[in-house]
Amino acid sequence: MLQVPMVTSSTVAIVNVHIQGESDVMNKKTKILIAPPSFIHLIQTDKPLYKPGQTVQFRIVSMDTGFIPFNRVYKTVELQDPNKNRIAQWLDQSALHSSQRYP
Repeated sequence: MLQVPMVTSSTVAIVNVHIQGESDVMNKKTKILIAPPSFIHLIQTDKPLYKPGQTVQFRIVSMDTGFIPFNRVYKTVELQDPNKNRIAQWLDQSALHSSQRYP
């Protein structure tokens, strides 16, 4: 059994297997690609259209590719208006506890 290390970018590793029996010896060297984990991030709002002054409720859900929830901390979560102005910001938000309201 081989424990694959965590990587932050795709990495090529070489696995060298050496088997020695009573009368036979076998060597096999092969390259493997270790890819960093992939995640799916969903941002959900309580409705698709808002009027000025209404409260926006949203949440962020992070899952791995097997749809298993993943507790990730987002350093910054920002809301921007159509002119790219930051109108709200939250820091160090856990994906499992990221349900927010604005304003």
